[in-house]
Amino acid sequence: MLLTLLMMLITTADDENLYHNKDDDNNDDDDGDDDDDDDDDDDDDDDDDDDDDDDDDDDMMMMMMMTTMMMMMMMMMMMMMMMMMMMMMMMMMMMMMTMTMTMTMMMMMIMIMIMMMIMMIMIIFALKGPFHRFWHFFNLFIKCFILINVNIGS
Repeated sequence: MLLTLLMMLITTADDENLYHNKDDDNNDDDDGDDDDDDDDDDDDDDDDDDDDDDDDDDDMMMMMMMTTMMMMMMMMMMMMMMMMMMMMMMMMMMMMMTMTMTMTMMMMMIMIMIMMMIMMIMIIFALKGPFHRFWHFFNLFIKCFILINVNIGS
């Protein structure tokens, strides 16, 4: 009796650690139990998959909302920081008298354009998954816009 109990304990421990563990020493009863356990596990897995799908949809919506909120906040913060930096740069340039006013204005415009490009690209990457086609067209539009601006600037 003690030996059979020990064997059962050993086999159950092995089955917990390693899936589909087949030992030659297993009794017929143990095999039957193992099959039942496998069936139960499969059913649980199916239920978990369904739940995961629902959770994924909810998570996707939450992620979309969070990313848009974060991007808006980041855009506000970045624009504020950029404006502060521009003011500092302009003051420095004016004090040193190395550049004229038009040059400083051109520098400001170029820097703001670069920052806007970076922010747009970040937003596109954040929201690319669900709206693939829309963001594809949007990306083309931004590229055309950048090209036009570069031509005008040069």
